[in-house]
Amino acid sequence: ALASHRPGGFEGVFDMSRSKRKYLFQNDQNTLNGALLAGNNSMAEMLLWSLVLLPPVIGVYGAGVCFINIGLFVGTTFAWLFLVKRLRSYRDLSRKTIGSMWEFLYDRYRSVILKDSFLVVWLLILLSMTAALLEYGSKVISKTVGMEYHWVAVGIVVILSIYMCILGNKVRSVIRSIFYIILLLVFFVLVISLFMVNKPSELLDIYGKLHMKGGTSVYLNILYYNGTQTGVTYIISMVGMGLGCLGLPFLFNGAFEAKDSHELDRGRVLSILYTGVMIVVISVWSLLNAVCIYPLKVTLDSGIDELLRTYVAALCHKLEVPTEIRYVILGVLVITLLCLTERIFAMSMEVARGLLPKMKWIRDEKQQNVADIGLLVILSGALLVIVGIWKPEYQKLITVSWEYASAMAAPCILAVV
Repeated sequence: ALASHRPGGFEGVFDMSRSKRKYLFQNDQNTLNGALLAGNNSMAEMLLWSLVLLPPVIGVYGAGVCFINIGLFVGTTFAWLFLVKRLRSYRDLSRKTIGSMWEFLYDRYRSVILKDSFLVVWLLILLSMTAALLEYGSKVISKTVGMEYHWVAVGIVVILSIYMCILGNKVRSVIRSIFYIILLLVFFVLVISLFMVNKPSELLDIYGKLHMKGGTSVYLNILYYNGTQTGVTYIISMVGMGLGCLGLPFLFNGAFEAKDSHELDRGRVLSILYTGVMIVVISVWSLLNAVCIYPLKVTLDSGIDELLRTYVAALCHKLEVPTEIRYVILGVLVITLLCLTERIFAMSMEVARGLLPKMKWIRDEKQQNVADIGLLVILSGALLVIVGIWKPEYQKLITVSWEYASAMAAPCILAVV
C-alpha cells in the first residue's frame, strides 16, 4: 500500500531523488502536483496586479476598478479551461520533447525566426517586470531597515541568484506557494478583523463620505477604456488586460510542469479557485483600507506596504492590540514579493537560455552549469543597471510590460487552437 501511495498537496516535495536536476536552470517537466501548479503559475500573475498595482487605485477611485481584476480572472480562467489541457495533450500525443511555450511554437510553425522573436520580446517583458519588482522591493526594505536603496538592490539580486542555484524549481515552487497562501490568509484575517470592530452599516457610511471619483458605471463600457478614470496608463480595455496572462509563458509552461494529466486537471480547478478567492479578498481589503484609515486619504503613489502599515496601525488601535504585529505582516509581504521576483527572474533565465544556440564546447553537466552561471551574472548585471541607472517607476513599467504581453496573446492562442 505504501508503494502505491501518491503524495498530494505539498507532501514529498523535498524528496529530491524523484526530480534530480541535470542542470542548475531548466523548466522541470512532469514534477509538480496540482496544488503547486496552481500556486506556482496563476497566483504569481494575479499578485502582479491584484497586490502590487491595483490596491491604491481602488482606494482612490472605488469599487469600479475591481472590474480590471474581473478581466484578469476571465483571461486566466479561459486559459486553464480551454488552452492548457489542449497544449499538454498535444505534447503527450505527439510524444515529442516539448518543455516550454517557445519549443511548442517552434514545433508548431517550424520557424526559428518566429521562435526567437517571441523569446526576445518575452525576455524584455520578463526582465522589465523583474526590474520593476526589484525596484519596489528594494525601496520597501531600505525604508524599513534604513539601508541605502542601491545596496539593498544588490543584496536582493545576489541572494536570489544564490537561492536559484542552490534550490531546484520544485522546492522553490512549494516555498512560493506557501507564502502566496499565507499572504492571502493574512488579508482575509485583516478583512474579518475590521468587521469585528465596525458594523457593515458604519463602513458603508464612511465609504459614502469618501466621495470616490470612479463610480461603477464608469467601468461597464468594456469595449473602449482609455485608462484615464483610474490613473492606470496604457490600458486599452479590461478584456485586453485579462489577455495579458495569455501572452506570457507562465500558464503554458504549467501545462508541461504537471506530473500527469490527473494533476493537471486538479491544478486547473485549483488555479481558478485560488485566483478567484485572491481577487475577491484583496479587492475587498483595498476598499476597506480606504474606509479604515478615514479621514486619511489613499493616494495613487501609495505602495502596498504603506497601505498595510496604515491599515494595521488603525486596526490595532481599534482592537487595542500592540501595533508591532505590523512588522510580522510586512515581513510576510516582503518575502512574498521576493518569491514573486524570483519566479519571474527564473523565467527570464529560462527564456534567455532558449535564445542561446547550442555551444559545442558544452559537453557535460559541469560545463552547462558554468555557462548558466555566466548567463545569470549577465542578467543580474542588466537588472542592476536598469534599477540603478534608469530608476523606473515600477507601476508604469509593469503596466507597459503587460500591455505588450496582451499583444502577444493572439498568436499564442492561435498556436494552441
